[in-house]
Parts: sequence; structure tokens; C-alpha cells
Amino acid sequence: MSISKLLVPFIMSLTLFGCSVGSDNVAACEAYVNSSDCGDTNASTIVNSCDSFADTECDVSEYFDCLAENVTCTDGVLDTTGAATCASKLSCN
Repeated sequence: MSISKLLVPFIMSLTLFGCSVGSDNVAACEAYVNSSDCGDTNASTIVNSCDSFADTECDVSEYFDCLAENVTCTDGVLDTTGAATCASKLSCN
């Protein structure tokens, strides 16, 4: 079997995988927002629209994991001070 016959399916699978990244980012964002209730507020104060992550070309779900770990709820108020530590996880580099 030639290398080209092996590479074509591999490259196609990468292309198909890449198409789903945006929807995975939206799902990760929505999961974070839905799990972040804090008194009368939630993470929608940090993330204006999860749909805006649909066109992101790489997986940024680690950003939402980071927010979950670093944004806290104190006395019913969302403390977003820790969100700044997560900004680098939004990069596709």
C-alpha cells in the first residue's frame, strides 16, 4: 500500500475533526455558564455570547476549565479577579 493511500484518509480525518472544534467550544462555554450560578449572577457577565466561540479555529475548552477554577462566588457575588490568569488559554498558537 502506498503512502498516499494512507495519508489521504488521515488528512481527511483531521479536516473533519477540525470542523467540530467550534461546536465543542460553544458546548464548553455553555457548560461553564450553566454551572456558574452565583446569587443573582452567572458567568454570562464574563462571557457575553457562547456562540461567538463557534468560529474559533482551535480548542479553547481549557479556557473554560480555567475560569471554573479561578472565578469564585463570594457572598453571592461573582469574583472575576482570577479570570485574567486564563486569558492565555484563548490563544490558538
